[in-house]
Amino acid sequence: MKKKVARPGRGSAKKGKAGPAKKPTNQLKASGAGNDKRREANFQEPIPILGIPRIPDDVQGVMDEKAREHWDAVCPVLDRMGVLGDIDAHEIARYCVIFAKWYDAEKFLANEGPTYMVMNLQGEKNYKPYPEAALAIKYADQLLKIEGQFGMSPSARASVDISKNPRKGLSTAAKYMTGA
Repeated sequence: MKKKVARPGRGSAKKGKAGPAKKPTNQLKASGAGNDKRREANFQEPIPILGIPRIPDDVQGVMDEKAREHWDAVCPVLDRMGVLGDIDAHEIARYCVIFAKWYDAEKFLANEGPTYMVMNLQGEKNYKPYPEAALAIKYADQLLKIEGQFGMSPSARASVDISKNPRKGLSTAAKYMTGA
């Protein structure tokens, strides 16, 4: 009998983890699944400091005006939802940069249309898609993944538990004075 050899791309370490992403412990507790024997709750799970983070210094040069505008628009919303912490600064910056690129690609397509005409050697007209069309799709896919992590869609929000948010119910003044 031949011995099976692992081939790249089939069960190799290069692929992502199988199955859905692990839920944070507070979500497991809230859903009543914290006692599930299939997955032990991680009671040592780090808890980030909630609030709007600063734009990281190493990202300042990468973010254009549109990305900064989106940062200023999305961070307060995520903060009110109770899902934004100091540790999320780079991921939100990446999201804003991708958003700006997606916006630019979509703006180009809105002005120029999705295709352009080329003539072949026989003089016949052919139409090719602009590279921005593929880029817009690529950026939209990347945005969807990040948006899902922060509960930025109705289905993603259904799986986000903010009942343990220590800032819930505090007035703006109380949040400011307590640093919460």
